[in-house]
Amino acid sequence: MNRKQIRKLTPEGAWELLLTDATVEYFVSEFIAEGYAKKDITAMARRFAEDTPSALSQPMLQEDIDYIAELIEKNIRDYLDKKGGINKLNLYTTEELDKMWDENVTDLFSALADNGYKIKNERIRKMVKEKKGQMK
Repeated sequence: MNRKQIRKLTPEGAWELLLTDATVEYFVSEFIAEGYAKKDITAMARRFAEDTPSALSQPMLQEDIDYIAELIEKNIRDYLDKKGGINKLNLYTTEELDKMWDENVTDLFSALADNGYKIKNERIRKMVKEKKGQMK
């Protein structure tokens, strides 16, 4: 993605490109779990945008990273306006986030195991085995 393409992104377009299926609730919940203040949307968006060069597998100018952060923040604030504020969000607990993480890891390693990958981590191997047992 070149600079002109980045500058043509809308807040919704940036969200769709970089967060795909993530909801604002999930995004905010993840950052709260990492220790960010619930209302510090600016810091969350900035921190997220810092990983954009890696996510897009290309170097970027700092001003373009800052621009992405502004778009992500705007998308979140627009969503919050529609919902009636941050206190109206249905945020996930740390336990719910951990469960979703485990399910995603299990799905990934299950697919890898189906293609011959040997799972070395005992906990993950057990989760995959349990999931496969539930599917029968």
